[in-house]
Amino acid sequence: MVPDAEGRRPPASVIAPAAPATLALRTPVQRLLPAARSAGVPAVLSNNAGAYLCNYLCWRASETTRAAGGPYLVAFVHVPALRRANPLLSLLRWSPFTQDDLIRAGEAIVLAALASVRTRR
Repeated sequence: MVPDAEGRRPPASVIAPAAPATLALRTPVQRLLPAARSAGVPAVLSNNAGAYLCNYLCWRASETTRAAGGPYLVAFVHVPALRRANPLLSLLRWSPFTQDDLIRAGEAIVLAALASVRTRR
């Protein structure tokens, strides 16, 4: 139960009490991951959307597309902090991505997602 930015905690520990414990996403990872990597970003797969808001948004997106049916695609991409966002991180020799890195990867992911949806029709 991670608090939000204002220190509040969610009222329940589950998003949908009557639903399964997990929902799989309709994500063509075999296309999206290589696309991000081809843009020079060392992207990795994860089976965890994180805690609180990220998990909630991921769950609701998956739930909504399942209810709607059709060739919908759901992908959840965690975006790391930008290099200039926190100068203290440079003291730790941690090198997050630049804005250009994220734009290149984002464009590659969107193009791969569009190509995936087109081939499923």
